[in-house]
Amino acid sequence: MRGSDRPGSVAWARPFLPEIKPLSLDNAMQIWDAICDGHDDDSIRLAKAVDCVPLAVSLLAALARNETSKTLWSRWCNDYTKFVKTRGSRDRLSSLDISIGLSVHGSRLRDRPEAVLLLSIICFLPQGMRESRSQGFADAFIAVVPNLQASVALLKQCSLIYLSEDGFLRALSPIVHYMRADHTVPDLVFTKLADFYYNIVESAPGDPHAATAYTQEHIRAEVGNITSVLWHGLEAGAELLRPSLRAVLWFVQHCHRFQFYGLELLEFAIGLVRDEDLEFKSPLLLARAEGLYLSTHFEEAIPAFSQVCELYRAHGDLPREGVCLARLGDVYYWRGEYGLARDSLLMAMSILEDTDAIALCQLHLGIIYTVTGQLAQAETLLTSAHESFAVDQSGSCMEICLWALGTLHTALYQFDRAERELTSSRQLSKTAGNVLNEAICLQSLGHLFVLHPVRLHDAEEPLKRAQTLYDGIGNQRGVAECLGRLGQLYAQTDKLDRAEDCLQSAVKLYDGNVDHPLGRVTALNCLGTLYRVLKKYDEARALHVLALRLSSGMAYAVGQGDAHLSLGKVQGHQGYLREAAESFRGALNAFERAQDPQKAWLAREYLEGVLRRL
Repeated sequence: MRGSDRPGSVAWARPFLPEIKPLSLDNAMQIWDAICDGHDDDSIRLAKAVDCVPLAVSLLAALARNETSKTLWSRWCNDYTKFVKTRGSRDRLSSLDISIGLSVHGSRLRDRPEAVLLLSIICFLPQGMRESRSQGFADAFIAVVPNLQASVALLKQCSLIYLSEDGFLRALSPIVHYMRADHTVPDLVFTKLADFYYNIVESAPGDPHAATAYTQEHIRAEVGNITSVLWHGLEAGAELLRPSLRAVLWFVQHCHRFQFYGLELLEFAIGLVRDEDLEFKSPLLLARAEGLYLSTHFEEAIPAFSQVCELYRAHGDLPREGVCLARLGDVYYWRGEYGLARDSLLMAMSILEDTDAIALCQLHLGIIYTVTGQLAQAETLLTSAHESFAVDQSGSCMEICLWALGTLHTALYQFDRAERELTSSRQLSKTAGNVLNEAICLQSLGHLFVLHPVRLHDAEEPLKRAQTLYDGIGNQRGVAECLGRLGQLYAQTDKLDRAEDCLQSAVKLYDGNVDHPLGRVTALNCLGTLYRVLKKYDEARALHVLALRLSSGMAYAVGQGDAHLSLGKVQGHQGYLREAAESFRGALNAFERAQDPQKAWLAREYLEGVLRRL
């Protein structure tokens, strides 16, 4: 593993050692007695020699079960003298190293090189060896570890490994440190280890739901081990390079299901492949671009996808270029660059021939048209995409399509229909184990309930649940959107302090590193509206002016309309009636472009009202 690109929820056996805290002599001898059923003067000398460090005492006591304490004390003194002569230091770590060395080279393991080899394998793996894979390991390493279970039992008896609560056979960090320094895994043995894990990565079933279950059970549970093996495989040289590259591509595809993207691993792999090696160069670059996109690094994803598109275009691979253009369009959408998004998707549709790929483009175009207020075109495209996905029974695409239809029908104030579609989409996502899609559906349901007067009381629960899911997968964009909608809800229900807290938190996230212009515009407008209610007119005006500037730059008509409308209300309160009239005209024009008759009617009412006052 390298750098900071480490998956969460992995128990790491690290070679970076914390301070080792000693026991009292009495407690140290209690450990000794528990292992050896008694002690003598030499046992006490040994415990004192290792400063009563628990691990060292346990290792020495385990050795004393098979040789006398006197003999062991003699060996200790001999090894300690050699250690000091070669390294010239004396501390608890050196005493611990000597104790580990005595165990690894002691009488119990001296004639069992296969057990020492197994220990080196266990220590190589950051998580250790998963006990439920013991039979698989036994089969894979039968030539070098003929009786794996006997070796495991012996290593446990020597206090060199233990079974963790999460089901892994592990060594404590000092043992890991010692073995990695002095007993590295031989190249031929590592090749067997790589074959073992590469087979796991490449053996997922084709069915999407079965593949999700397989990923959770076999990939996610050992993501730390697999990542480490892949790194070492890439570094191992020409013989393992191509199998390792192939395994990397499979691995990152699986890991997308639980929001780990392996970007550093991909960067390293890409650097090892020549530009002319089309079998791996383009797929690795595409996998990196996908990882940047899925991890919401949209600014970096745009040149990454553009580079892949150029490669496919240069080699006349139109189908893959079309797919890449479609994904690029989706990135532009999340960046709020709707014109570029539309152009990319239309270009993709012009060169694609595959029905499913065209339906996917229609889906993303429909989402863009929903945001930009072209609702009739959006419905035509989304209905066509839905029909295609229903025929092909494309589960993941159907999830997104139902969500998109629910969002469209929310914009059309068809709340009952929208709720059915969003609920169905959420259920598909939950069944597939897609946490991100489930969170998106819950957030959209919460938004629907905020807009639906008779369901306002139902909005808080799905929004908070979505926020929890987003937070669990580290998706700050989703957290910011939920905070914005919760702020809107609390403002409508007169919980003004909570509304201000949520909206300020959302705006702070958007001002920081969350790249989502549409959500930022919504949060700014909602906070500005709240400040108007609180009679903080100057603060409200500044927020609406910023929201108007951002939404105008991204052709977001609803956002423009909301900003104009709220700004007009602020100007009216401050007595600037002519400016208010201009703002209400801008709101009316924007809402008509967005095909939102209810908001257009409201803007017209405010415009006529202020004109009567002039």
